[in-house]
Amino acid sequence: MSKTKIGLVGLASAVMGFVVQGCTAQQPPPQCDVVTSSPLYGVSEYYATTTKTGDNASADCANAPSNTLTNLTVGMTRYAPPGLPHTAVVRASYLIDVWNGDVYTGDQDPTNDCSKSTSPGKCKFCVVGTAPNLTFADGGAATETLADGGLVGIPVPGGDGGTRVVLTNACKVTEEAIARTDPNDPDGLNLNSFALIPNYPDKNGICELSQFDGGYQNFQAEPLVTGELPAITAAYNWSSFDIVNNAKAQGTFWTAKLEFVEGACKTNFDVVGFWPLVSCATLDDQGNPLTDMNGDFVPNQSACDPNADVDAGRVFGSGINPFFKPNCSAKLGTCVPTVTTADLQKAD
Repeated sequence: MSKTKIGLVGLASAVMGFVVQGCTAQQPPPQCDVVTSSPLYGVSEYYATTTKTGDNASADCANAPSNTLTNLTVGMTRYAPPGLPHTAVVRASYLIDVWNGDVYTGDQDPTNDCSKSTSPGKCKFCVVGTAPNLTFADGGAATETLADGGLVGIPVPGGDGGTRVVLTNACKVTEEAIARTDPNDPDGLNLNSFALIPNYPDKNGICELSQFDGGYQNFQAEPLVTGELPAITAAYNWSSFDIVNNAKAQGTFWTAKLEFVEGACKTNFDVVGFWPLVSCATLDDQGNPLTDMNGDFVPNQSACDPNADVDAGRVFGSGINPFFKPNCSAKLGTCVPTVTTADLQKAD
C-alpha cells in the first residue's frame, strides 16, 4: 500500500475517532429558555392562574382587581445586552390593559350611572336608585328578581342560582375608553418587569429569575365629563420566579409569587404559568361558550387532550405538553396543568 493511501486511511480513522468521541462526550446542559410571544408569528403568551394567599384587610379593597385576580396573560422574552448579564422581560396583563384603556371608561351617558361602583370607571353591573331601593356596588349580592318596567334578572356567576337585578340605567358598555398614563413614563417602559436570568438551569432543572426591576405605573388622574378618575399607583412585585427547564418542560412551565398593588390595596398570590393557552369551554351552535346556572363554563375535556383521536374527530391534539396532564377548568374555560414543579422534576 502506498504512503498516500496509508495517510488517507489514518486521517479517516482520526476523523471518525473525533466524531465518536464527540457523540459520547458529556453534552452541555440546555440554556435557560422561555417562550417568546409574538403576535406576528402567532405565538401566544403564557397563561397564568392565581391563588390568593391572603385576604386584603381593607373592606374598600374587597372588589378591587388587586384582590380578585384569577388569571393573567404574561409575555416574556430573554436577551443578552452587550457586556451585561442575560436579562428576562416579563410583561403581564391588567397593567397593560389599564395602560391601553381596556379597563377604565368615561361615563358620557347621563343614564349610565356608575356612581356606586367600587372601581372608578370600571362598570360591572353596578345598579343605582329608582325602583325599589336596588342600589349596590360591584359584586354585591342579589336582593330580588324583577321582570317589569325594563328590569331584567341575570344569573349571579358563582352564586346559588339567584339573580342580580340590572336596571335600564345600570352600567352599560361605553365607547369612551380611557388609557391611563404615567407622566414620568409616557412610553410605558416600566410596564415591563426586568430580571436577571441565568444562562443554564441549576441541578434541579430550574432557572430562577432574580433582581426584578420595573413592573409599575404611577397613573395620573384623568378628567371625565363630571368628576375624574383619580390618580393611582399599580405595581406587580414578582419573587420566587422559577422556570422549569429540563427534559419534560423547556421553559413552558413556571411558578412565582406575586404581590399585586393597586393604590392602597395590596394582595399576594401564588402564580402558575404555562404555555400554550387552550380554550376548552363547550360551544353552542353559534360558537358561543355554554355556561351553567352558576356561571361556570361547561367543560369540554377532550379539548385538552394532548393526543389526537381521528375517530373522535380530533385530527390534532391540544398542543399542550402531555407531562402537564391538563384538565379543563370550569371556572376559567381553559386547560390548566394538574402537575407541580416537583412532578416535572421526577424521573420517569
